[in-house]
Amino acid sequence: MQFPNFEFVITEEKYQQFIAVSDDRHQLHVNSEYAKSKGFNDVVVHGNILNCILSNIVGMKLGFEHVMIINQSINYRKPIYINDHLNVELSLKEEIAFLPGLDLAFKFFRGEELIANGTIFIKTAL
Repeated sequence: MQFPNFEFVITEEKYQQFIAVSDDRHQLHVNSEYAKSKGFNDVVVHGNILNCILSNIVGMKLGFEHVMIINQSINYRKPIYINDHLNVELSLKEEIAFLPGLDLAFKFFRGEELIANGTIFIKTAL
């Protein structure tokens, strides 16, 4: 089973919406001077925004009429920033016929740089 690559831009609007939903206003995420004093280029976008991107891919882009995320694990490798252009690669680890479900691996890239990776298990029939 092959999957296309998916592209996303972390816009200012999406960043602000995530802050509004999560109510996480830690200084690293909202104070540029603080983030720079800790060695970052600017405010760091919340890593969990990547979980939202995965949810969008699974629920809206894979083409399953009935689908649910059962489990996912993500490893954050590099910070993400506002206006980053991210590419997401999915690959099949295992198809579980009796559920039915798919065990997938994913990687987030900014250009050639690996930002995050992990696994996600989805049930493809409810």
